Amino acid sequence: MNVFQRISNMEPELSASQRQIAEYILEHYKEAAFLNSVDMAQAVGVSNPTVIRFAKSLGYKGYHEFQAALQDAVQSDLSSLERLSYLRTEPQQDAALNMFLLEAENLSSVYAQLDREALKGAIDLLSASEEVFIFGRQISEAPALFASYTLGKILDDVRLVENWSLWDEAAYRAHPDRCCALVIALPRYPVLTLEFLQLLHQHDIPSVVITGEASTFPLPEMATYLLTAPVRYISMLDPISPVFCLINCLAIGIIEKLGQKATKAMYAFEQYVTNCQVYHPGSSLPNSVPIETVTQKKKQRRTRKEKS
Repeated sequence: MNVFQRISNMEPELSASQRQIAEYILEHYKEAAFLNSVDMAQAVGVSNPTVIRFAKSLGYKGYHEFQAALQDAVQSDLSSLERLSYLRTEPQQDAALNMFLLEAENLSSVYAQLDREALKGAIDLLSASEEVFIFGRQISEAPALFASYTLGKILDDVRLVENWSLWDEAAYRAHPDRCCALVIALPRYPVLTLEFLQLLHQHDIPSVVITGEASTFPLPEMATYLLTAPVRYISMLDPISPVFCLINCLAIGIIEKLGQKATKAMYAFEQYVTNCQVYHPGSSLPNSVPIETVTQKKKQRRTRKEKS
């Protein structure tokens, strides 16, 4: 249930002052999402404690949590220019460096809210599939490319979908029980992405969808597993560090699931890039630890913990 649904449900129980706040938010939600409690009180013409009580009456711990929920709800409705106009006015250097702090906050929030069961299901699905199609458009193109490169080192057949006709041909040849798709669908949701998801559904091809906010995603019923990486602020930029982190999370989960098979695939990748001289000879990492060593050490720690 998003913030607007909560306001609608609670409206009969609101006081007159709180109803004023609700009406202001519904009429000016884009502006309201970026007002602190004091500014909100001034804009509506009520006291600051009334604004805070209003947020708590909706079931939020405080105004900060309410504001975060409101920003999540309006994110898909804002253009880049509108985001720029709402960016906090700070000294240029401070605003640039604050991106690190804001992204760190986003990562912590995603970690706390992540649906562990959906994550496990997504890892199982990707691990069991012989073919994995990856799709993303607009801002989602970059993480889709990253996902195809990362998962391509682990899985046998990973394809970045760039051409509709080529994908159609592959999809008609494919069997639903041996393929799946990873779809990156971040706000604002491109029509092509939603059409692709519907096409997957028509072919009975299961999908893992990474999106920004479950409550605003238009087609949640089309996703076999829906993973969310919501952000806690809006600016002229798209803060998608959590999405890349979530892709790495899937990759590590697949490696642990497939074990030796994943190790062999990664070894084959390293052999390929070495034989083809893909990287500069001086750019190797002499101190890197093989993935199987990391996995073995993790199992040893788990065994010692269980014995103790």
